[in-house]
Amino acid sequence: MSLSKVGMAAAALFAAAALTSCSLDGDSERATVQQILSASAAAAATTPAATTTTAAVPTQLRHMTCEQVLGLIAADAALNKADSTWTPGKFVEGLISKAQSSPRWEDRSPEDRNAYLDGSRDALTGSCP
Repeated sequence: MSLSKVGMAAAALFAAAALTSCSLDGDSERATVQQILSASAAAAATTPAATTTTAAVPTQLRHMTCEQVLGLIAADAALNKADSTWTPGKFVEGLISKAQSSPRWEDRSPEDRNAYLDGSRDALTGSCP
Protein backbone atom coordinates (compact mmCIF):
# COMPACT_ATOMS: atom_id res chain seq x y z
CA MET A 1 0.00 0.00 0.00
CA SER A 2 1.49 3.33 -1.00
CA LEU A 3 1.94 6.13 1.51
CA SER A 4 -0.91 8.09 -0.07
CA LYS A 5 -3.19 5.05 0.16
CA VAL A 6 -2.13 4.57 3.79
CA GLY A 7 -3.09 8.17 4.43
CA MET A 8 -6.44 7.67 2.72
CA ALA A 9 -7.11 4.54 4.74
CA ALA A 10 -6.22 6.29 7.99
CA ALA A 11 -8.27 9.33 7.03
CA ALA A 12 -11.25 7.13 6.23
CA LEU A 13 -10.99 5.37 9.57
CA PHE A 14 -10.84 8.68 11.37
CA ALA A 15 -13.59 10.26 9.35
CA ALA A 16 -15.74 7.31 10.26
CA ALA A 17 -14.71 7.35 13.89
CA ALA A 18 -15.16 11.10 14.19
CA LEU A 19 -18.84 10.63 13.46
CA THR A 20 -19.29 9.86 17.16
CA SER A 21 -19.51 13.63 17.69
CA CYS A 22 -22.04 14.18 14.89
CA SER A 23 -25.75 14.44 15.42
CA LEU A 24 -26.68 11.86 12.80
CA ASP A 25 -29.28 9.26 13.66
CA GLY A 26 -27.98 5.72 14.15
CA ASP A 27 -28.94 4.39 10.71
CA SER A 28 -27.48 7.36 8.84
CA GLU A 29 -24.29 7.19 10.88
CA ARG A 30 -23.80 3.47 10.24
CA ALA A 31 -24.44 3.95 6.50
CA THR A 32 -21.92 6.79 6.34
CA VAL A 33 -19.27 4.78 8.23
CA GLN A 34 -19.78 1.84 5.89
CA GLN A 35 -19.55 4.05 2.81
CA ILE A 36 -16.31 5.71 3.93
CA LEU A 37 -14.61 2.45 4.88
CA SER A 38 -15.79 0.72 1.69
CA ALA A 39 -14.29 3.46 -0.49
CA SER A 40 -11.01 3.35 1.39
CA ALA A 41 -10.79 -0.45 1.21
CA ALA A 42 -11.52 -0.40 -2.52
CA ALA A 43 -8.84 2.21 -3.14
CA ALA A 44 -6.28 0.26 -1.14
CA ALA A 45 -7.10 -3.02 -2.88
CA THR A 46 -6.62 -1.59 -6.38
CA THR A 47 -3.06 -0.42 -5.83
CA PRO A 48 -0.21 -2.67 -6.98
CA ALA A 49 1.54 -2.10 -3.67
CA ALA A 50 -1.49 -3.47 -1.81
CA THR A 51 -0.23 -6.99 -2.34
CA THR A 52 3.30 -6.27 -1.12
CA THR A 53 3.10 -4.74 2.32
CA THR A 54 6.38 -3.82 3.97
CA ALA A 55 7.15 -3.30 7.64
CA ALA A 56 7.29 0.46 7.00
CA VAL A 57 3.62 0.67 6.03
CA PRO A 58 2.18 -0.20 9.47
CA THR A 59 4.73 2.17 11.03
CA GLN A 60 3.65 4.94 8.67
CA LEU A 61 -0.03 4.22 9.28
CA ARG A 62 0.55 4.32 13.04
CA HIS A 63 2.32 7.68 12.78
CA MET A 64 -0.30 9.18 10.45
CA THR A 65 -3.09 7.87 12.65
CA CYS A 66 -1.48 9.45 15.70
CA GLU A 67 -1.15 12.82 13.96
CA GLN A 68 -4.77 12.75 12.84
CA VAL A 69 -6.03 11.75 16.27
CA LEU A 70 -4.04 14.58 17.87
CA GLY A 71 -5.94 17.00 15.64
CA LEU A 72 -9.27 15.33 16.39
CA ILE A 73 -8.60 15.45 20.14
CA ALA A 74 -7.88 19.18 19.96
CA ALA A 75 -10.98 19.87 17.86
CA ASP A 76 -13.26 17.79 20.05
CA ALA A 77 -11.81 19.30 23.24
CA ALA A 78 -12.67 22.75 21.90
CA LEU A 79 -16.23 21.65 21.11
CA ASN A 80 -16.67 20.07 24.52
CA LYS A 81 -14.89 22.57 26.76
CA ALA A 82 -18.06 23.06 28.82
CA ASP A 83 -18.41 19.30 29.40
CA SER A 84 -16.61 18.46 32.65
CA THR A 85 -16.85 14.72 31.91
CA TRP A 86 -14.95 14.94 28.59
CA THR A 87 -11.45 13.48 28.60
CA PRO A 88 -9.00 12.73 25.79
CA GLY A 89 -8.93 9.08 26.88
CA LYS A 90 -12.70 8.70 26.63
CA PHE A 91 -12.67 10.46 23.27
CA VAL A 92 -9.96 8.17 21.83
CA GLU A 93 -11.64 5.05 23.16
CA GLY A 94 -14.84 6.27 21.48
CA LEU A 95 -12.99 6.63 18.18
CA ILE A 96 -11.58 3.14 18.53
CA SER A 97 -14.95 1.68 19.48
CA LYS A 98 -16.64 3.30 16.48
CA ALA A 99 -13.98 1.99 14.09
CA GLN A 100 -14.09 -1.51 15.58
CA SER A 101 -17.87 -1.68 15.37
CA SER A 102 -17.82 -0.86 11.69
CA PRO A 103 -18.51 -3.82 9.39
CA ARG A 104 -15.38 -2.83 7.45
CA TRP A 105 -13.07 -3.26 10.46
CA GLU A 106 -12.64 -6.95 9.66
CA ASP A 107 -11.73 -6.07 6.06
CA ARG A 108 -8.50 -4.50 7.34
CA SER A 109 -5.38 -6.55 7.84
CA PRO A 110 -4.42 -7.31 11.45
CA GLU A 111 -1.34 -5.12 10.93
CA ASP A 112 -3.47 -2.16 9.83
CA ARG A 113 -5.89 -2.65 12.72
CA ASN A 114 -3.03 -2.76 15.22
CA ALA A 115 -1.40 0.31 13.65
CA TYR A 116 -4.70 2.18 13.96
CA LEU A 117 -5.11 1.16 17.61
CA ASP A 118 -1.50 1.94 18.51
CA GLY A 119 -1.51 5.27 16.68
CA SER A 120 -4.77 6.29 18.32
CA ARG A 121 -3.41 5.55 21.76
CA ASP A 122 -0.04 7.15 20.95
CA ALA A 123 -1.91 10.43 20.47
CA LEU A 124 -2.84 10.38 24.14
CA THR A 125 0.82 11.02 24.96
CA GLY A 126 0.68 14.30 23.04
CA SER A 127 3.35 13.37 20.48
CA CYS A 128 3.70 10.85 17.69
CA PRO A 129 6.71 8.52 17.49
